[in-house]
Amino acid sequence: IDFYDQIYYELAGISLSNGDKANAIKNYELSAANGGGNQVQKSNTFLALGDLYFEIPNYEKSQAYYDSAGLFLDEDHPKFEELAQKNEVLGDLIQQLITISMNDSLLRMALDEEYRERVIDEKIERKEAARDEDIIDPNDMFRNQSKKKVVNSSFPFYNPVAKAKGFNDFVAKWGRRPDTDNWRISSLQREESIASSKTDKEDSAKLKKELDEKLPDVPEDRKPYYIGIPFTKAAQNAANREFETALFEAGKIYKD
Repeated sequence: IDFYDQIYYELAGISLSNGDKANAIKNYELSAANGGGNQVQKSNTFLALGDLYFEIPNYEKSQAYYDSAGLFLDEDHPKFEELAQKNEVLGDLIQQLITISMNDSLLRMALDEEYRERVIDEKIERKEAARDEDIIDPNDMFRNQSKKKVVNSSFPFYNPVAKAKGFNDFVAKWGRRPDTDNWRISSLQREESIASSKTDKEDSAKLKKELDEKLPDVPEDRKPYYIGIPFTKAAQNAANREFETALFEAGKIYKD
């Protein structure tokens, strides 16, 4: 049968009409995973999932599905502008929510050894499990469904929604530039790139040395999971400042 995507989509609609969001999500995800070459169906399925997760709310999943929908959505689609706006707002919001969640966890890991070791154990288990299982990722569902459109939605010029957002972000930061090459000084870019690469290597070596000094008994295979944990008072103060700033910015987005 070539219409599994449409069948599951209709089943999801029936579940929604009965107030069963859990089954609706399940069937929409099955529709996305079993899609054929119907690009319109793909965009409708991803849009429906994005809307449902937006309502829950689970903004991270919602943005992932909206991003996938944007890959298949034509610019003349009646929901294109709405989707572009949601993607922009969610992108800013999720960035702040991730900072809040990450810094909260890192601060707790720095102060609570039992919690720290449990979190690291869970990360290692998930990493090992991911090697053995095929995990459905809303950003990846479309990749093996259509050989006619094998592209990555993270590359903005293949995604009209991301392309539109990227253009607006560029104009907001740099203004409207003439359509010419090398509008920024290329030599300066190269120098910045070299300096950045050198700094990254120096920072990585410094972090490893600090970990070796502070955590000499930690096995080598676990040490990468300790990078970023704010063990020093200065690092904890910096993490708290980031946490407070992200809370403030997220609050502004919610208010708007």
